Amino acid sequence: MQTDDGEKYVDYIDLSGLYWKRPEGPERVWRVVDGRKKMPSGEVPRFIIQEVPESMEEELVDFMTKYFASEETLCVSQNLLSDPIAIREFRTVWKESLRQGVSVVAIRENFESDEKPEIVGANVLAVVTKEDKDKPRSKMEVRSKQMNSIARVASRFRADVDVTKIYGVDIYLTARGLSVHPSYRGQGIADALLQARTDIGQAYQIPATESIFAATAAQIVASRNGFEVLVEKKYTEILDDEGNVAFPGVAPKFIKFMGKKLLK
Repeated sequence: MQTDDGEKYVDYIDLSGLYWKRPEGPERVWRVVDGRKKMPSGEVPRFIIQEVPESMEEELVDFMTKYFASEETLCVSQNLLSDPIAIREFRTVWKESLRQGVSVVAIRENFESDEKPEIVGANVLAVVTKEDKDKPRSKMEVRSKQMNSIARVASRFRADVDVTKIYGVDIYLTARGLSVHPSYRGQGIADALLQARTDIGQAYQIPATESIFAATAAQIVASRNGFEVLVEKKYTEILDDEGNVAFPGVAPKFIKFMGKKLLK
């Protein structure tokens, strides 16, 4: 998938300097889960929740561009898809985040070995350490108005709530987007993707995670899977630099910054 100007990425976002890197070795499968309802074919699908293979990275970024950027509450309010630069910036953030090797993809289990794996969901993740927090954030600066608005919300939440202090940690897992294919919603994939964070935390000794959940449905799923509200704001209270509501026309009343301990 390309933006209107034929380019996929920007060259001024570079997250290659993130301190944490995934240990060497094959991609881990975190869970294999059965769906919750039959497909039109009458089959109850099964899904593999695993780390993202390098060979699948480009397809996963396309998946997130198609579904997350076009449907997520903040992106829709900002009409993000109308700006090719904003699209390229979001794609670059996802692509750069995948460098750490901790992001998770949901693949429908195929019974024919020659079938291409089908991505049905994804959660782009990143590991933040004290070393990263102490670095200048110049490599994460964005230039489009839409992406600036979205990034500003995240910055304000993290200024209000320090996850490292709340959970007493110096490393944690953050998220940069979760999406499920429309044909597979209601199958429990979002639950499985969030549950996989506990598996990641235990395997890599990452003791906590945090995320912004912008939509009511996402907030419900997060609560169901052990996330607690660290801070919430009314959308009408989030203003832009001119004092106007930054995200007009959204259906949810609240946006929530939520966290969870992954290690006891």
